[in-house]
Amino acid sequence: MSVSAKESISFINSIKWLIATFLLWRLALFIVAFTGLSLSIEYPGTYDHNSHWVYFENNYILNGFFRWDADWYDLIAREGYFNGQDERKGNKTAFFPLFPLLSRWLSHVFSSHLIAGLVISNVSLLLALGICYRIGLKFYKEQIVQRSIILILSFPGSFFFSTYYTEGLYFFLTSASLLYYFRDNYLASGCFGFLASLTRPTGVSLIIAMAISSAFQKILGKKTIKPSISFLLLIPLGLLTYMAFLYIYTGNAFIFSTSQVYWGRSFNFPLLSLIQSIKEINFSLPRDMNNTQILVNSFCAFLFLGSGAWMLIKNLKSQENITLPLWVLIGVLFPLSTGSTDSMVRFCSVLFPVFFMLAASLKKEVHYAWLISFFSALQAVYLLGFMNKFWVV
Repeated sequence: MSVSAKESISFINSIKWLIATFLLWRLALFIVAFTGLSLSIEYPGTYDHNSHWVYFENNYILNGFFRWDADWYDLIAREGYFNGQDERKGNKTAFFPLFPLLSRWLSHVFSSHLIAGLVISNVSLLLALGICYRIGLKFYKEQIVQRSIILILSFPGSFFFSTYYTEGLYFFLTSASLLYYFRDNYLASGCFGFLASLTRPTGVSLIIAMAISSAFQKILGKKTIKPSISFLLLIPLGLLTYMAFLYIYTGNAFIFSTSQVYWGRSFNFPLLSLIQSIKEINFSLPRDMNNTQILVNSFCAFLFLGSGAWMLIKNLKSQENITLPLWVLIGVLFPLSTGSTDSMVRFCSVLFPVFFMLAASLKKEVHYAWLISFFSALQAVYLLGFMNKFWVV
């Protein structure tokens, strides 16, 4: 059998494994949602907003995938940014346009922008996993890559990939941009990065990591800088396009940032934000939703920040490519610069290089199994909390 034939068979087997793993994960989520929602209660308190999160009558499981930020994306998909009578429309600008607009455009295919959004999230996740698989094989053995994929799906925040949130789409676009960067296809990398920065502002972290890494490789004599690398400048154009749109309609190109005050966010030095959050934790561990969230989000930020730093130091010493560890570090520091550790579990779920590192570091099967069990148990708790309207964002 020729080498190309063997590679084709290996590729097909990888696709089959990815699809089977994805479907098993989705089945597990459904079982947790069905049984868990039947045996638990919704948050008994009240929140300062007017949404009841009822999008599908008499379908409590499906409604459970539309909580918190999903309400904002629903408003944008239905009304746009500056239409409608909703009293909160000034804060819609904090949510970037690609995901809600895609779900709106695809509503003609799926009869509902809500269903279209779920399809976008799940298909994007499956594509992202395939891309991560390809990236992983550049640096690790296939067994480690497969373990990494399972870690990604088991991670507590990974259920967001199947909700009416941007996580699945952002995961796909950033991983695609990185893959094509590694292949020196800078036009494709720039195009995917452009879309990523239209999905979330952190999309611009791609060009920062790529620029520093390319300069480092150039200094080492391991990379020749081609004129086509200028296509990477497409990446920040996504953010700039959205800012131009906001300036035209509001006169303030930075309103997407200043409106974060609504959620108690404002600029702070990232490490100071993490230290302040840790100081707020009550380590007597009372039965308190907010305290638990601060604890878990702070631990997650610390874990991913430390992992990114460790990978960067390791790659610098061995003079290897530093794009992925840089991207991880920026991906953690960027949200921490808003003065809060809120949502760090969700933000870190897309930083897939850390899962490569974890899978490669866990030499013993029992340690890997323990981490998978821990992640999965916490994800089940978080999923039910999210669906039951607890403060899980």
